[in-house]
Amino acid sequence: MSTDIVARGMAARALTGGGTASAAPISGTGETVTVSTPLVNLTQTWNAGAITFTAATVDVTDTASAGASKLLDLKVGGASKFTVDKAGNANIASDAAVMIGGDVQLHRDNPGELSLRNGANPQSFGVFSFYTSASDYRVGYMNWQSGNFTIGTATAGSGGSPNMMFWSSASILIRVNGSGSSTWTFNSAGDFGAATDGGADIGSSSARRIRNLFATGHVRTGVGTVASLPAASTATAGARRMVTDANTPVFGEVVVGGGSTPIPVYSDGTAWRVG
Repeated sequence: MSTDIVARGMAARALTGGGTASAAPISGTGETVTVSTPLVNLTQTWNAGAITFTAATVDVTDTASAGASKLLDLKVGGASKFTVDKAGNANIASDAAVMIGGDVQLHRDNPGELSLRNGANPQSFGVFSFYTSASDYRVGYMNWQSGNFTIGTATAGSGGSPNMMFWSSASILIRVNGSGSSTWTFNSAGDFGAATDGGADIGSSSARRIRNLFATGHVRTGVGTVASLPAASTATAGARRMVTDANTPVFGEVVVGGGSTPIPVYSDGTAWRVG
């Protein structure tokens, strides 16, 4: 069997012995064209379900070669745009992008800097815990939503409500429970607070308590009437509030409402007392 490889504008080189190329390399220079005329344009039909086919193979016997030797080097105007070195590492030109579907683009913006960008189109990056289908998955993501940079989780089906955790040296620094709603916020001035007024606690009466609280300004507690105080047992011993209607208060005594005296009170675990 004899088959020819024909490149437009260069001599044909014969394949012999059932398709085995002759010893000399295949090379040539294509002519100048004004319509799309591929230099390499091959077709093949695969028609055996039990066979694993390969459309193109290059098998190099690397007896000795320089470290920068390449298996593939695609160029434009003499400048390499895409290469594969002999170790199998792929490399693209620094001004090029890795594109997936045209809308996801990875760029090298600066030395050692990888960017996910595509003009004015917001990009998103997800790391999946699992993905069974579009209706059953768990993912942590970084993206832009309505002009805001967002880090979060999303789930569907059996994905549940995962926590977010920030680690350092194998220790958890911050854990955010996956409640599905905002709990804490920082505003533009840097002020930290609950997302809804009175909507969250720091610590609890017997666990997860902060050790000390230091302030250069004042510390303000809740203000209300004696009747609005929660049960002293619920507030637990040591809780402090301010009431506005104490009636003839005496330090250390149980506070009584119905008066007009504003005064601080504390819980002893059983009752609210003046002090």
